[in-house]
Amino acid sequence: MLNFALGGCLARESFALSTCFYWGEAEMGEDSNGTLVPANPVQVYEAKGDFIDCVGGLGKDWTSPGRRNAVQPCQGGDDPKEPSGIDLDVIIAALHSLPNDGRFDYHDWVRIGMALKMEGFAAGREDDAEDAWFEWSMRFSGYDDQLATKNWKGFQSEARRSDAVTGATIIWMKNEYEMEKSDPPPAEQLLTEDDVDPATDARLKPSSHKPISPLKKLDGKDIPAAARQGLLDHQTQAKGFAKVYSNWLKYDLTEGVWRAFDGQTWAPVNEKQVRHAALLYCAALEAFKRSNLNVLQRKQLLSKRYATDVFDTAALMPEMQITHDQWPHHPDLLATPAGIIDLITSKSREARPGDLIRQKTAVAPGGDCPVWLRFVDDATGGDRDLALCLQVWAGYTLTGHTREERFVFAHGVGGSGKSTFFDTISAIMGSYAGVLPMTALRLSKYDQHPTDLAGVSMARMVTAHETEANAKWNEARIKAMVSGENTQLTARFMRRDFFTCSPRFKLSITGNEKPQIQDTSGGMQRRLLLLPFMHPPARVDRDLADKLREEWPGILKWANDGAFIWHQCGLYVPDVVKRETQKYFEAEDYFGSWLQEATERVLQEKCPASRLYDSWCAYAVDHEIEPGSQNRFFPEEMQRRGYDKTTIDGRAHYLGLRLRQ
Repeated sequence: MLNFALGGCLARESFALSTCFYWGEAEMGEDSNGTLVPANPVQVYEAKGDFIDCVGGLGKDWTSPGRRNAVQPCQGGDDPKEPSGIDLDVIIAALHSLPNDGRFDYHDWVRIGMALKMEGFAAGREDDAEDAWFEWSMRFSGYDDQLATKNWKGFQSEARRSDAVTGATIIWMKNEYEMEKSDPPPAEQLLTEDDVDPATDARLKPSSHKPISPLKKLDGKDIPAAARQGLLDHQTQAKGFAKVYSNWLKYDLTEGVWRAFDGQTWAPVNEKQVRHAALLYCAALEAFKRSNLNVLQRKQLLSKRYATDVFDTAALMPEMQITHDQWPHHPDLLATPAGIIDLITSKSREARPGDLIRQKTAVAPGGDCPVWLRFVDDATGGDRDLALCLQVWAGYTLTGHTREERFVFAHGVGGSGKSTFFDTISAIMGSYAGVLPMTALRLSKYDQHPTDLAGVSMARMVTAHETEANAKWNEARIKAMVSGENTQLTARFMRRDFFTCSPRFKLSITGNEKPQIQDTSGGMQRRLLLLPFMHPPARVDRDLADKLREEWPGILKWANDGAFIWHQCGLYVPDVVKRETQKYFEAEDYFGSWLQEATERVLQEKCPASRLYDSWCAYAVDHEIEPGSQNRFFPEEMQRRGYDKTTIDGRAHYLGLRLRQ
């Protein structure tokens, strides 16, 4: 109950007792016989080795250890549930720490949304709650934007049922998840003011804080001389802290997260872990100056308050900060668990903090991949040119270059290998890869959430899976995404300021159905490559994913060879890809089809533009496509196809054609 009242801020270690007791009271209700009794009378509840932070979780189901249902309804009367009173930012942070990978069912998803809307309404920040709901929901692979929007609009701002969840339950879910995935406490310990009695220097209990790798417990010589010999004020020591850690820790002002160099890349870390570095620093300073300090000074140096002041001051110093555009590009370097690879020379070296590289692949390259090569051969029907095209595209995605200004759409019947191919490459690329929901690429009358793009702004490979038949792409947005350094896109991270960036990723879309395209001119045709996957296997290998996972190092080496080919020759586009792409654009050229079917060329004819446009609109409606504007789209298309316009008696006419009878 104490942790519930404090908004879930206490660490779970505070509850690591073999038997814990909690008690509380609630309003009056009726028992099964209709007698008025306390609905939750003052009594002791016992939980064996479990962590409870919501009174709704107390009851007989809590007397045995083990995993509980994700969302526990609160017990008691029929009165509507009140908001938890927990700060909304705490609730949202708890939600975003939860993975949305299918562990929660539809019922859980809806009730979490109801809780967010109720808490957001109570805090006067319903828009922030809505942003959090949609961003978390979009992480699910089966996300349905229309369903999410419909549900959010239908949620009540105030609870109507006694079993409605509140923000406290979301925090409980976060704690449950962290308890499942957490490692045992590390052997290396840290002394804080609670660990040390200043009078006796006795070690009272072990610390549960996990140090940031590769940071270690410091000694006096690690602290700059100016700080060792200077005053104990937090301004002086903050400068010393920044001197020690600025090459290992950075706060990203754009993203709003701390990052630490872990020996390979600059990985995101929790702020509590970063504050641990300040405790390390202060402990080392106290140990070095111990002989010159009195008991009160030693206690001050070992106090959490002093370490907090040092950390907060150091965090404001420029050397501890970085912005999104200050992370270097390094387009020809690839970070792997074994080191940094030069994609041009294939030479490797150890990673260095000064590289400021944030991403790395899941494995290091090496070995062979016979199963993968057989899979590619089967998926392409033995077409070696198409297989080479796939290899070079995979190699191109390893790089940070975007100068080809191309994207691919892999299409074919289900089970033909297209998703397996791109999902495997994406998984191997680790944090270099990202996923966009198709809602970010489809044409919609609503603006897409800018956090979609922020999440992949530094990726090198982005995949999307099209599942909707006859979907219409947002062609202008896709063109901007694949135009590389020639364009600037605007995005923002959740609850952060907007920033501009040049896309670094190569877009790969898979789908069974080809989408509708309005622009059949050179703009889209120059950028799109249609990759045919037309050869589903005769026998499905249900262990294929596991077999391919064992070959990830060899597959990365195969893709690295593709990068070498790309550096030497550029993209390889075989005839089969050119033909498929050309056929697709011809089939999507509804305007050209209308001209062929509804008009005929007659050299001396002059046809009123209004009659031609009316005919085109009727054709477009019959084929369920947008006709475009009469003042811009229509004249541009007519001019592109070689028809001149003139004015006769104040009305626009086109020369050289007439409508068929």
